[in-house]
Amino acid sequence: MIPPAIQKLIALKKLDQLSTDDQQHLDEWLASDSAHAQLLTQILDAPGWKADYQAIQQIRMEAAQEKLWSRIEQAHQQENKVQPFWNWRRGIAIAASLLLFISAILLINRFNQPSIVQGTDQAVLRLANGQELLLRKDQQELIIADSLFYQDGESLHTQYPELEGQQLEIAVPVGSDYTVRLADGSRVKLNATSKLRFPARFSALERRVQLEGEAYFDITKQKPEGKLVPFIIETKKQQIKVLGTTFNVSAYQNEGIETTTLIEGKVEVAIPGHPDRKQVLNPGYQSRVENQQLEVREVDVYSQVAWTQNQFVFAAEPLASVFRKLGRWYNMSYTFEDPALEKLEIEGILPRFSSIEELLQLLEENGQAKFQVKGNNIHIRKK
Repeated sequence: MIPPAIQKLIALKKLDQLSTDDQQHLDEWLASDSAHAQLLTQILDAPGWKADYQAIQQIRMEAAQEKLWSRIEQAHQQENKVQPFWNWRRGIAIAASLLLFISAILLINRFNQPSIVQGTDQAVLRLANGQELLLRKDQQELIIADSLFYQDGESLHTQYPELEGQQLEIAVPVGSDYTVRLADGSRVKLNATSKLRFPARFSALERRVQLEGEAYFDITKQKPEGKLVPFIIETKKQQIKVLGTTFNVSAYQNEGIETTTLIEGKVEVAIPGHPDRKQVLNPGYQSRVENQQLEVREVDVYSQVAWTQNQFVFAAEPLASVFRKLGRWYNMSYTFEDPALEKLEIEGILPRFSSIEELLQLLEENGQAKFQVKGNNIHIRKK
């Protein structure tokens, strides 16, 4: 929550009316938490400012004018003792300024609402020595080459000049996704609350990474000396061997099942420690690993990779599974009033809104459950 005194300072800044002392107090608040600067930028750049101001003008102008002109008249009577006349232009300026100030406070209060929204934390790159780099939010792809680059070409060479032989890890927070282009040119898009560990340089014999969470892989073919170099993904329950293909892997710790869905090319899925348990997937098929058992089935591919297009796709999916996915995106918990509701199946295609309220409304309109937001928890009960 933004303290009322700071709300006033932000409103004055929006109006370009901050004094030197006010600016100092605002700077102290900004310095107290790294998140405050981002919040201030969101408020000052919010598109709702103009709309709020217009709404204030339409809805509250008449009442505001009555109060303002009353104050102006009182001031006029007092100032007549000193000055020969009241400047009516000054009165109008005061009215406009107060209306803008009211609009500013209302706009700031929108950012104070305890609504559940998608996460805003930054993805993190971790080096083998424990150093961490917060990745820029305005650049959604990191390129691993001779050094580190963002998609816009900015180099991170000065921070991390020596990458040779290092093991790197990218961790994506709640409510975000992030893409990394590996040293071999392969691209990996990571879903919320996912981690990918990988070497800065691959060996000549294999390309091996470790995944926790969910990722969409677009793997390049490597043929030094005419021989394919396999790309291997390790998760907690499976090992996936790739020769050059596009596929999706879901391996979250809080899910009982790990899946690999093949879009194009060919992959081999195996259970570590069980050489007889492995399958080669064809495009349009998905492997499912549960309790060290492996099965393969044909699936609707888009439903498995829709998250890469900022959509939730639920195809006869139990409500408990639906809310595990929502929890990873919106950083919220949930409570089922009746355990039977966990098995209630949901179908539909929904965009990943910035606020969960709209999404819950759509689910409620087309299902058999009701949802109530209590702080950062969703209470789920029968209609």
